[in-house]
Amino acid sequence: MIFNPVINWSVILLKILNGQSRHLHLRTVQVYALSPALAGGARENPLGHSTTNRKSKTRNRKKLMPSGIRLQRIADRIRQELAELLIREINDPRLQQIFITDVKIDRELAFADIYVSAVEGASRAPEILAGLESACGYFRRTLASRVEMRAFPKMRFHWDPTPENADHIEKILAGLRQKK
Repeated sequence: MIFNPVINWSVILLKILNGQSRHLHLRTVQVYALSPALAGGARENPLGHSTTNRKSKTRNRKKLMPSGIRLQRIADRIRQELAELLIREINDPRLQQIFITDVKIDRELAFADIYVSAVEGASRAPEILAGLESACGYFRRTLASRVEMRAFPKMRFHWDPTPENADHIEKILAGLRQKK
């Protein structure tokens, strides 16, 4: 479309203000939407403001991402169902006497980081993580049928040293209490 700078803008504005905008031709309305600032290819409206609304773009992006509360609810549900699976349905001896300490899901719902620990401590960590990785497909398929989600996240298992660290701190504090 070629920009025509010799347009009587006042006539177009008066027609629009008087309610006669339905009598304007489509080409005139399109030309009215353009301003002399746009002739050089600038992306500004007649007032000189940017035509893109950056706030609305970030709001739309935030609407696509689940809230922190929803992520926590999904993580809690996965933790609960996975713990139930480990207790009732898994017969692998490598996965006996373990517990899920935490589940964290990323904002895109692509990955679920699952932190596990065992009663015996870190001595069985490689064995337990290998058992979890071998049963990962079964876990994901079963959990996807139990937890209503469009796409179930991929699971990554990690060893959680928190119980061992807490036990170590308790021993130090008990030793300090005995010295007093």
